[in-house]
Amino acid sequence: MKLLVYEIVNRTGKKYGGVLTNWSFHSISSNIEYVLGTLVGQDPTGRFDIGTTVRTSNVVFRTIYGSSGYIIETANTVYILDNHPNIKPLSDDLAAFFYLLS
Repeated sequence: MKLLVYEIVNRTGKKYGGVLTNWSFHSISSNIEYVLGTLVGQDPTGRFDIGTTVRTSNVVFRTIYGSSGYIIETANTVYILDNHPNIKPLSDDLAAFFYLLS
């Protein structure tokens, strides 16, 4: 999966943001969708520490990669979402509140 992500990064010029676990999709409106997840391993962009809860910007593309999880793209970054989604995510309303605060 990482090979495919690096191909996307090279083709689009976007950054690779790393792997997120315990993730969930959230929507603020019909055209704003983002992901909350926990960073696994080092952040290739140097923005976050291991274990940080990350909120992506608006997801512009997502694809399921077999049973391994998702590959998502935001305007500037590509992430891997592993196959461990959050089974009890925040409600969209509560997640939207935190989205608007950041």
